[in-house]
Amino acid sequence: MLLGLLLGVCVIPGAGCDAGRPDVLLVTFDTTRYDRVGFNGDPTAHTPVLDDLATRSHRFARAYASSGLTLPSHATILTGLEPFEHGIHSNIRFRLPDERATLAELFADHGYATAAFVSASVLDRQANLAQGFDVYGDSVKKEGGRLNFSVPRREASEVVDEALQWLASLSSQRPYFLWVHFYDPHRPWDREWAGVDAYAAGIAYADQQLGRLLDGISRERSAEPLLAFTADHGEGLGEHGEETHGIAAYDSTLHVPLLVRAPGAQAGVDLRAYARHIDIVPTLLAAARIEVPGELRGRDLLAPEVAQESFAGDVAASPVGYFESRGPHFDFGWSPVVGVRAAEWKYTGEPAPAELYDTRRDPGETRNLAAEHPEIVDFLSSRLDDFERRRDAGAARVESATLDLDEQARLAALGYIEVPRVETEKERLRDPRALAQLFSWVDGARTLALSGDFEQSIDVLETFAHSPTVRPLVLRSLAPVYAEAGRHEDAIRTYEEYIELTGALEAVAGLVRLQMRQADYAAVLELLDKHELPEGLELVLRARALARSGRLDESLQLLRSASGKAMPVLAAARLEAEMWIEAAPQPGAELRLRQLLDAFPEDPELMSWLGYYLAIWADDADSTEARLLLYRASEEAPDSLQALANAGWGAFRLGDIEGASRRLQDLVDRDPSRYLDVYRLARVEAAAGNNVAARGHLSRILAMWPAAPWFGEAAELRRQLESAGGGSE
Repeated sequence: MLLGLLLGVCVIPGAGCDAGRPDVLLVTFDTTRYDRVGFNGDPTAHTPVLDDLATRSHRFARAYASSGLTLPSHATILTGLEPFEHGIHSNIRFRLPDERATLAELFADHGYATAAFVSASVLDRQANLAQGFDVYGDSVKKEGGRLNFSVPRREASEVVDEALQWLASLSSQRPYFLWVHFYDPHRPWDREWAGVDAYAAGIAYADQQLGRLLDGISRERSAEPLLAFTADHGEGLGEHGEETHGIAAYDSTLHVPLLVRAPGAQAGVDLRAYARHIDIVPTLLAAARIEVPGELRGRDLLAPEVAQESFAGDVAASPVGYFESRGPHFDFGWSPVVGVRAAEWKYTGEPAPAELYDTRRDPGETRNLAAEHPEIVDFLSSRLDDFERRRDAGAARVESATLDLDEQARLAALGYIEVPRVETEKERLRDPRALAQLFSWVDGARTLALSGDFEQSIDVLETFAHSPTVRPLVLRSLAPVYAEAGRHEDAIRTYEEYIELTGALEAVAGLVRLQMRQADYAAVLELLDKHELPEGLELVLRARALARSGRLDESLQLLRSASGKAMPVLAAARLEAEMWIEAAPQPGAELRLRQLLDAFPEDPELMSWLGYYLAIWADDADSTEARLLLYRASEEAPDSLQALANAGWGAFRLGDIEGASRRLQDLVDRDPSRYLDVYRLARVEAAAGNNVAARGHLSRILAMWPAAPWFGEAAELRRQLESAGGGSE
């Protein structure tokens, strides 16, 4: 093997590789503007890792994304294809067709170990960006409160931990391709940054974690990797009325930082060359001495001729790139925004009126020159027509992602809503550029609700509730906000209006769950009779409604008839256990829970439910068995928050205050939105004499969930603790 390495031949059987290829690292920051990193001139940015990296890289001052949304932009970065070629136009509803080769597949074909570690659910494997990766780390926290207005994510530190563990497992003789994605600059920001710019702090944190990654790589490998760093898109920050991104298509959201470092480079090179996301794939392949597929239109940005190019206003000689904003079209029925750009000129052809900007002299896009330069408009319009013809001819086979109702509900809460069934032509052609500010106000109201300011959030949303432009989004946002604020009649009415407008079954499921929390089981059963939900979900909801309304026998009969047919046997057994718990105490409950566990003796969930029943309702003689079952279940299913919750509250009821505190604290650290468990933790802390900690928990949940069924109990407990004073931390 050593001889093979010295001679430069492949030493990995069947890999089709050449020896001596460089390791390759692709780093993407989410939502990072070109002008908010130090190496691009922001004196307030705290990005020392990127700034140092820039001193040893090719720096591209004029690099642009094709889309202002995370998924389509990353699809372009990983395939070298424009959105109309790879077929992904929004963060949902689309998946990458199998025949579209990814950078990971191209590197894997040449013997590379491949891995990706991403930090937001919009990049999970459902979108099929995972093809070609040996390992695709996309585990993010999907538990959350009922509002769910923020994308499930994880911090950059978790991504780096996983990436370094993977690197440590590799053979030093095999090159790797590693992609890491940091979501931290994206709002709403998870951290509270007192007195500082939260957006800048998010970028600074991602920069710090990139430093950890690079330090770890240097410990594992003696040679520096071939490295590309970019952002998927920028952030409006109020420019052109857009606070966030993905609505309009101005350069506040399309101009991105881009660095490419070749191994052994000693000095940075500033390039004014025009660079696009479609150029990243051919650049990395060429630097790794891998043939670039002929169908890719991007170019090698490290080629000598690129460094020397100067178009001096000659638009016909410049490479032309495509850009779009189609998310609002799919989500709200607004017009697509599409255009093309050359090295100095940017043309938006749809919707009317057309816009033309000289981005070299007017980077803020403040002066539309379309009327003054008809010859440039004609040329770029013809190029846009070329791209559109390729799209219309089926250059991209559009594939739809398959989403269950829970996933649809989560995405609807994020703003990816059902477009109304009946639209007028006027509604379909609304110009997103003119509506960016309006969307920003609605999005801001949703952020207020996330912080617990329900009253102000409702005031803003109600202002726009009758606007046909954003009515579906506002209704879908208002319904859960009303519910969280305790305005249940308003929530029910708003859900009904949204369902009438769109027919969205995920909203039907949301309304059913709201009625369930209100204990209006007759209304639940009426809704289930009226709407045809997926069989498995309908079965679960109907069984719960029957059990909670005192019709346990009917619920159990329904489950037993479905066992092994509409529902797997184990799933039916678990659900039956829940029904016994919800109806408890009931004659025969303990016996039946034991029978279910006997049928599946190693199932942690059934262990947990039996242990919970014994802890809460059985005689003291069963306390030892209850403790053993609860603790064993939580240990054998460490990712099950329900098992942990059962163990925590069960421990408290069994008198194990320390065990209860430890488990419930672990639970709420992992998911702070489980407000019932936060309330239970407050009760445990109060029982332990930790009054200050208990009051802190109570104050938070009373602010965040005024509609909680135990709100009155929690408020009374806080009053008692405040009267008592003292207590330890």
